[in-house]
Amino acid sequence: GRHWSNLVPGITVLGRIRLTIILGFVVVLAVPSPGSGQAPGDAELTLQSVYDLAWERNPRVRAAGLAALASSSRVPQAGALADPEFSIGVSNLDLSSFSATLPMSMAPTLALSQAFPFFGKRDLRTRVAQGDSARAAHLAGEVWFVVRAEAAAAFYAVLEAEELLRVQERARDFLRSTEVVA
Repeated sequence: GRHWSNLVPGITVLGRIRLTIILGFVVVLAVPSPGSGQAPGDAELTLQSVYDLAWERNPRVRAAGLAALASSSRVPQAGALADPEFSIGVSNLDLSSFSATLPMSMAPTLALSQAFPFFGKRDLRTRVAQGDSARAAHLAGEVWFVVRAEAAAAFYAVLEAEELLRVQERARDFLRSTEVVA
């Protein structure tokens, strides 16, 4: 059938699937975001531009970065005191008839309490939150490393496919020129 992958002779079905996925990845990266003012194909595709596009548009990179940011914002709160509690209550209220006719029979209660953790506990919570933040930042770096490697592999696969197409076009032109002679 007519499919772009048939232009490359000897490619297996699995190879066609891989090439389709790689080219799809590059096409997604090459489409400008809304409001960028850049039409597709305006700029030459370079490895650095692929890296820049992956950094800006890859949802895994964005999610890992936001997770690291969220984790770092939890550090100051980790060592803070717990919220104070305020409560209002009533003592000596006759619930059988639910009447409070005698003013002295009821005794309102107001309470304000603040929990103070044992010494060193707040510092320990802060250190744990700092460790979690560092782990999230490290994980974001790992995600970027993987996405960067995938983008580079896709970029070089596209370069290889373009070169294969150029070779095929030269071979086709050569065969057409020999056909005219014959």
